[in-house]
Parts: sequence; C-alpha cells; structure tokens
Amino acid sequence: MAKALNCCLQFWRCVLIIIDAAFVLVGLALLALAIYLLVTQVDFAFITGTKYASGAVLLLVAGVITVLIAGIGLVGAAGLFNLLLSIYIGIMLVIVVLEITAGILGFVYQKQVSFVVQNRFTDALMAYRNETSKDYRSDVNGFIDFFQKSARCCGYLSPDDWTNTVYYGNSSGRYPASCLCSNQTSSLCVLQSAQTIWAQGCNTTLPGYLRGELVLLGGIGIAFGVIEIAGICVTIGLCACNLVVRRRKKSVTV
Repeated sequence: MAKALNCCLQFWRCVLIIIDAAFVLVGLALLALAIYLLVTQVDFAFITGTKYASGAVLLLVAGVITVLIAGIGLVGAAGLFNLLLSIYIGIMLVIVVLEITAGILGFVYQKQVSFVVQNRFTDALMAYRNETSKDYRSDVNGFIDFFQKSARCCGYLSPDDWTNTVYYGNSSGRYPASCLCSNQTSSLCVLQSAQTIWAQGCNTTLPGYLRGELVLLGGIGIAFGVIEIAGICVTIGLCACNLVVRRRKKSVTV
C-alpha cells in the first residue's frame, strides 16, 4: 500500500513538473516575442485604442504571468508544498474562467470588428505624419506602414482616402512609401500623382486578417485551457496523494 501511494505521488509530481516546465518555455517565448515587437515597433496600439491593449504589452504581461504561475507550480511540485499547490490551483481556475469569458465576448462581438477597424484605420490615416513633424506618432505610422506593406493595399476603402489627410497635403500630394507598388506592370497597381501605388484599399483584407488572428488566438486559448484544466486535475491528484502519504506517515510514527 505504501509503495503504491509513493508511486502515485511521484507520478503526479513528475507530470506536473513536465506541464509547468512547458508553461515556462511558453512564457519565455511570449516574452521574447513581446521584446521583438517592442524593438521593431510593429504595434496595434492605435487600432485597439490604448497602448495597454497593444500586442506587445499584452504578450509581455501574458509572458510574465505564465512564468510566475508555472514557477509556483514547479516549486510546489518539487517541494510537495500543499499551500503553494493550492494557490496554483486557485490561480489556474481564475484564468480558465477568464479565458472562457473572453472567448464568449470575442464570439459575441466579432461582427463589430469591421466597423471598429474602419473607424480606427480612418483615424490613423488622419493622424499619419512625416517623421520630422512634431505631431509624429510611431504607433500610428508603424501600424499603417506595416499593414499597407504586408497586405499590398493603400488607404482603407481606396487610395483616395489619403487625399483628405494632413500627410497628403503636406507632402505635395504624394502617397507614403508603404503605398508604393514595386511592380509597375501589375494589375494590382495604379498610377496616381506620378506614383505607382496599390490599387485596392485595405478594407478587402484588414477585417478578415484580424478575424483570422482572433480565430488563431481562440484556438490557442482553447489549447491553453485544456492544458490548464489538465494541470488543475494533476495538481489535485498530487495534493490528494501527498495528504494521504503524510497522514500515513503520522499514523505510523504514532
């Protein structure tokens, strides 16, 4: 009986250590990606409407939290500290509930993505400035340039969106470099203001791109949720075995 209990204890202990070690690696990967985004200034803060909800900041926070929680689990499993393991279970339960809530809200409000994106993209076009301007904002220019280059588009509905912007007026009627098309013979390009630019607006790709990112994040969230629930179950099993072993040892010594 005692041997079986020890085997049970060591089994759950090893499984939890493996799960938490994987979480540490995931957390470090999130931190590395966040640092990369901060360094390259590829940010979606203007679209989200707040710097605290930008991609880099969210990844940074998620990475730190993941590493800390995994650390609690690792220390608790290695030292068989039931208090730490109980804290670990409580935190994981809260995270699972938050993830489920976020998933439901994301599903409910996904149809509003196009409307919100159009408004924020239009605001970004109006706020776009030359780098030498005192009103220059790296988050605005970074987002517009990143997406126009990546999606091969110009403006939101069409390149004509730029004609009403401050940037266009201050640049003698010229489009930003991210609008320029390198292949002048391509049917996707058009000649305007003596520049060869992308003919399509970003409305054909941006909402779909963001929806795709939401689906990807949802899939990752589900995968994390499954692993987290497994971690909770394993931790409960470890605590149970640990309590039984401790009680048995006390009864033997008595």
